[in-house]
Amino acid sequence: MLKKSVAVFLLWMLMTAVYAQQNPPLSVDMSAQHLSLAGHVNFYSDKSAAATFKQARLADYQPVDGFPGGIYSPDAHWYYFTLAKTGNIPGDWILALGASFLDDIQVWLEQADGHFEHYQLGDHTPFLQRPLPSRLNALPVALTDDRPVRVYVRIHSISTLAFNAALWQRDAFWVNQAQYNFFHGLYFGVLIIVIFIHVCFGLWLGQTALLAYAGYVAALLVLYLGINGYGAILVTPKAIWINDAITGIGTIGSVYFILFMWDQLLQLKQHFPRIHRFYLAGWLITASTLPWMTTPFYRILAPVLTQFAVASSFFSLGLLIVLWLKHKQTELLFYLLAFVITTFSGIAQISIHNNWMPQNIVTTNIYQASSLIHIVIMNMGLAWRIYRLKQQKNVAEHQAVTLKQRSIEQRHFVAMLSHEFNTPLAAIDRTANLLQAKYSSLSQQEAARLADIRTSVTHLTSLVNSFLLSEALDHQALTPNREPCPVKPFMLEIIASLGYEAKARVDLTVTPPTGAFELDKRLINIAICNLVANALKYSTSGTKVTLAVTISADTLDLRVSNQTKALSEEELALLGTPYFRASTAVKIKGIGLGFHFSREIIRAHGGTLTPFNGLSGEFTVQVFLPEFESTTES
Repeated sequence: MLKKSVAVFLLWMLMTAVYAQQNPPLSVDMSAQHLSLAGHVNFYSDKSAAATFKQARLADYQPVDGFPGGIYSPDAHWYYFTLAKTGNIPGDWILALGASFLDDIQVWLEQADGHFEHYQLGDHTPFLQRPLPSRLNALPVALTDDRPVRVYVRIHSISTLAFNAALWQRDAFWVNQAQYNFFHGLYFGVLIIVIFIHVCFGLWLGQTALLAYAGYVAALLVLYLGINGYGAILVTPKAIWINDAITGIGTIGSVYFILFMWDQLLQLKQHFPRIHRFYLAGWLITASTLPWMTTPFYRILAPVLTQFAVASSFFSLGLLIVLWLKHKQTELLFYLLAFVITTFSGIAQISIHNNWMPQNIVTTNIYQASSLIHIVIMNMGLAWRIYRLKQQKNVAEHQAVTLKQRSIEQRHFVAMLSHEFNTPLAAIDRTANLLQAKYSSLSQQEAARLADIRTSVTHLTSLVNSFLLSEALDHQALTPNREPCPVKPFMLEIIASLGYEAKARVDLTVTPPTGAFELDKRLINIAICNLVANALKYSTSGTKVTLAVTISADTLDLRVSNQTKALSEEELALLGTPYFRASTAVKIKGIGLGFHFSREIIRAHGGTLTPFNGLSGEFTVQVFLPEFESTTES
């Protein structure tokens, strides 16, 4: 009997010594509506994550000050604390355990008869199966006067193992949640409005940077829905893994859009092309982590991505300062201030995850609160950016009007000059003709000079007439006089007018040979002469030029093809611009107006003129004319 008493006494002394090293129980009274368990929690880390409740009760718990910072770990973390009722107070309380995004939270709550009731919580527990309908991991606690209540909590998650606990009076808990939900609703509403505004302005202004920022804010919205427990309310009970996906998409998406946004805001492709490629690699690597967001690999990826995002933000802030020193653009200062705030709040988050900073209501919510300040400053920068773009647009519009007016004045001047040239050119031609007729005994050299004079006058007269014709077509002062025309004889006349070389080198095919089409012979003669003459001039010496015409009931398709060097896409787009000459015309005389005149004539007929490189190495110009539709006024 004595031995048994000694053994009981020694066991009691041992337990007293063990529990004397642990944090004291939480004394519950009516002095506050809620009580934090900071300073009353004892901690044990299960490295195998396989310990049972029976084994965990016998483990060596260590007292912790406050709540341990969240870390990414495959361990299962156990917490033990005691709740002791003091005084005549209500016995119904609510125990709230965090964080909301933890996957698996198991609670063993001591009941009045001494046994432990097991509760399953965490965002893997369907919302409708939770002890209380709350976004938080909460359960009811009944406190009695006769004995304290012991509580064991086990948490295990692929996300950070951030833990906190508080005891609430029942009514105070629901009032607090209503207030919390109201303010979070306002916060999420602000984020949605910001996303909508940036998407609208991004599409309206064609600014990819604004769309990238909208993506960044959208990722933050998804992230905050997940980490604050609202994701569990939104998803169906059968798709519990979506809770992990919401948080994962928010985390990975925010890193992805941070990189994308910095690249667009700083215009890295233009200012820092090598760094742009580095950011591009960061996008691809970040996007490639999405399939792992609901797996245990997320424990490794999340902290790496978070630290990478903070490091890239510091680097981007440095580039931002460089650009501001170079360009002195005011909106860059807004961006600098906005991202300095979020960068340092991101450092605070990393510090909490690595236990470098204590976890409390301020440090836990610092990133979320700083995001709102960041958004306000960024929108001030957006407003300034829009103001500057509007000013630039007004200046550009004014310059465009000025250039257009100058262009019109220039064309009027050229048209007037061309008109005034006609009279002296005709006089020169008549004089040269009279000299040739009167002095038949001219030397060969003198006769050749007179012939050159007449040839130059003819060329210049043709050019002047083309200017006048183009001016008339541009102002719709000249309407094509279309009439039925046998096509093959007309094409033969054009080839003959171009001289002996054209007759020898141009291969003409007309399908059907007897076909006719309504067109203005005088205008089309000028257009086709220009196209065939260009084909002869710019083709390889001695090669054939193909003139193929296909006539149908309501269209005419004419194609002029020659063998020459292919034009680039840029040159094809510019072909037809007044005075533009392609690379194939560098060593050949010309002023770059023939194709332009031809195109205007074809347009006046309601047709199109299209140049393209053929598959067999030839260059082709296609003329397409639709059937003439006459209108009759009644």
